[in-house]
Amino acid sequence: MTVLCTQDKWEKAQGYITALLHTQANSNMFVHKELESILGFLIYVLRTYPAFTPYLKGLHLTLDSWRPNQDDEGWRVLNAIRHHHSVENVYGDDLTPPTHVQGVPRLAGDLQALATLFQPTHPPRRLVRSTNVLVTLYGFADASAEGFGSTLMTPSGLQYRYGLWGRDLSHQSSNYQELRNLLDLVDLEMSDEFPVLEDLLLSVTILVTSSTLPVTELYLFTDNLVAEGAFFRGTSSNPKLFSLILWLRMLEMHHSLHLHVVHISGK
Repeated sequence: MTVLCTQDKWEKAQGYITALLHTQANSNMFVHKELESILGFLIYVLRTYPAFTPYLKGLHLTLDSWRPNQDDEGWRVLNAIRHHHSVENVYGDDLTPPTHVQGVPRLAGDLQALATLFQPTHPPRRLVRSTNVLVTLYGFADASAEGFGSTLMTPSGLQYRYGLWGRDLSHQSSNYQELRNLLDLVDLEMSDEFPVLEDLLLSVTILVTSSTLPVTELYLFTDNLVAEGAFFRGTSSNPKLFSLILWLRMLEMHHSLHLHVVHISGK
């Protein structure tokens, strides 16, 4: 079973995101009522694509950025709320929003992520449930300051990859290296490094008539809690991790993966 939104709603969402990006790049000042309406529509569309939902946070924070006791990033200051007996006391007697609100710092990144996810001309089909699971893959991945390694259990046997980080990645944080190692394992376009996985999915695609969707469920196990948590939330305050998560979401969407990132003990 697959779901998708209609073509007109997909194009309408694309138009809204393009307009928001233009406003953010020029004045970064948004009409509150209009932004509220756009957010409501995007929430409706993203019920079909829940993986996109974390990238609405910048819009939510922007809409509420006018309220008292919000920090510079738009987040509510909890300590201030604890010293008051009601929300009305915190926000004041006048809860009427201004005509315009200024975009919060994370809005630019969220809009760019949404623009990337909405880039396809036609709305993609999201795989919800399949009567026949053609392929289930299990993988383990780990990384250190010097190197990385991962294994993948496939119907044709155990595949593995290992190596040392190059100069461009050896200085990155351990959290980045762990998530990057997982991403490299999932990246189905890296046929040079994982030809067996690429061939396997190609054969599955041929079996699915009238569709290019491989029915694949992939379980990845890691001992890094940050990598697991970042994937589960769909976002990160670290720009480098944010980009990796977005890359994983794109792979999920375009290859109809059921991707599970599971934390296990390093022991």
